[in-house]
Amino acid sequence: MSRLLDGIPIKELTEDHLNSLKQERVAESVRLEFKAELKMASDSEKRELCKDVSAMANSQGGYILFGVSEANGVVSGIPGITFTDTEQQQFMQIITSGIAPRLQH
Repeated sequence: MSRLLDGIPIKELTEDHLNSLKQERVAESVRLEFKAELKMASDSEKRELCKDVSAMANSQGGYILFGVSEANGVVSGIPGITFTDTEQQQFMQIITSGIAPRLQH
């Protein structure tokens, strides 16, 4: 994972941290993945989401950053996403029902 994010709790990440990823041309890695959008509409999108989260959890851990676009694996933009309470509940429901055994955090 990028040294720019090491030791920073996810709740404390700011737009400045994300802009630093772009400025430093940070690339995706085993512990860092960029997704421009959070797709949860179709069954295939839900399966893909579970696959991505499960893969991260079953490896060394890390971050999946939604709202961060990439080109050739390097941050290319930070369009952001809207993540309402309803979407948060849907996200948690998909992860909870789609990954076994359940994730602890």
